[in-house]
Amino acid sequence: MSLATHKINERLQRDRGEERECRLVWTINMEEMLIYFVRGNRMLWDPTHPSFAKLAMKKRRVEDIAALLKREVGPEEAFAVTAENVWKKFRSMRLFFLREVKKVHDSRSNIGDDGYTSTWAHYNRMRFLLQSLRPKENQDSDHPRHISVLGADLTVSSSNSDIRTSAPTANDSSSRCEASTTRQPNGVNVGLAKYETPSASQPRVTGSGGIKSGSRINDIFSSIQNEVRKSGPMQPKMAQQGKQPQGREALLKSYNKRLKDDVKSILDNFMEIVKLGVVEDESQVNRMTQVEEIHFQMQVRSSNMVRAAESLMKLVADVKQYLILNDFPSVNEAITQNSKIFKSKSQEADQKLMALRDDMASDLYELEEEFYSSVYKEK
Repeated sequence: MSLATHKINERLQRDRGEERECRLVWTINMEEMLIYFVRGNRMLWDPTHPSFAKLAMKKRRVEDIAALLKREVGPEEAFAVTAENVWKKFRSMRLFFLREVKKVHDSRSNIGDDGYTSTWAHYNRMRFLLQSLRPKENQDSDHPRHISVLGADLTVSSSNSDIRTSAPTANDSSSRCEASTTRQPNGVNVGLAKYETPSASQPRVTGSGGIKSGSRINDIFSSIQNEVRKSGPMQPKMAQQGKQPQGREALLKSYNKRLKDDVKSILDNFMEIVKLGVVEDESQVNRMTQVEEIHFQMQVRSSNMVRAAESLMKLVADVKQYLILNDFPSVNEAITQNSKIFKSKSQEADQKLMALRDDMASDLYELEEEFYSSVYKEK
């Protein structure tokens, strides 16, 4: 095979990979697993970790995470689950989380919208990143970790232009079929290097007045730490639904949807746990890697089942509360029945009083007749 033919085949395979990359759709479960795996690998996001500067080790960890996530998609989408796409997805989620943190802080500092609360599904799950955002005394404010937190009118260099600015949702993909630029053969190393080492081409981050706001940084992170301490444990997402006042039909539909989703989640996760019991004889992955993969997947599936069970218990409590407080037909029926009973008793008492009055009147009449016709009257 000639060199030209080899290059043409590589180009065709690369184009097919880009076409398949457009079919990748990130689901909620995939995003949760990605957050869980990255949180367990502290070297990927914590600058204080001893292995934070080891790019080769971090690249292998990202590739392992991509291999774990391939089991969550079909065979057609598995080609798009690469280490580069996985790292891009996490970077976009991290950037959106930092912007949400800034909005919450600005609303509490009377700078942005009053009473702003993040409605992003993964806001509480991404709080572990706050541990790596505390600035050091000898650290300059133009470090990439401080972008999206310091000011409203900040600029990002062209090297970070590939980061998504939209909120990642269940139907979003890390690759939206954009106009593809030249593919980098070592994309994971480049992405990690952008996150780790500040370059001279990156602009210096300043506040809205153009002056470095070191004191404001400390205020921001102190308020963030207070928020983390006050927020307490993370509540399940499904348990927070149904608390807002809404119509009866909408409430019943939401109850029905929660029930179906929770039961489906328990069933699907249980079936996946059962499927994990099948041992693959021939595989390109190392046996120990397979064991770790199965272990992590069982933990994620089990946590999903526990979360769904807690949501079902909360749903039962909500239904009981609704029936006790808001079941107006039964309340009206009980009131009508009691009013009929008391009305019949009132009529019965009136009848007895009328009969007693008639008896007393007749007795008094007879006594009067006897008195006027008696010998005592004649005397």
